[in-house]
Amino acid sequence: DSSYCRPSSHDRTGSAEPSPAQRRTASRITFCLPLLSRSVLVRPRAPASLVGLTAFAMDDSKIEQYLLLAKGARGRALADLIQRATAEPGLFAFGELLEVEGVKEMVGTELSPSLELLKVFAYGTWKDYTGNISAFPPLDDHQRLKLRQLTIVSIAEEMKVIPYKHLMEEVDIGSV
Repeated sequence: DSSYCRPSSHDRTGSAEPSPAQRRTASRITFCLPLLSRSVLVRPRAPASLVGLTAFAMDDSKIEQYLLLAKGARGRALADLIQRATAEPGLFAFGELLEVEGVKEMVGTELSPSLELLKVFAYGTWKDYTGNISAFPPLDDHQRLKLRQLTIVSIAEEMKVIPYKHLMEEVDIGSV
């Protein structure tokens, strides 16, 4: 089930409005999470950190590099490339990789878990991953942190002030 992937103008469903996660991927935004009493206020383009979640900025050259590599890769090499891309520091946009022909060909193969992982990084959240963890390849520490960061960006697009309780539930942070 692709519950974490909402229709966009690129989908055949005809919906012209992208989901918050799709906007997150496309906008290559910078975010910050400064401490404010018991809530977190998100202010784009301001540096800060919270609970090991650090501000990030998108490097466009990195996605271009991975797109070029993906166009020439197939099979296991492409699955390995997805693992490297999702762990790559500074790379936070993954939707374009889903458009690569070789990636599309992974549907229904033994490599489809890598495709599903890429979809989670492109449009999903931490809960999408943990809700069906056996359907995906295992994540390393960098990938877990990045997926949590992307989840916070998705939440921040919907909520200006994020209560700690909500944040902790969404990204499985035990305490602050």
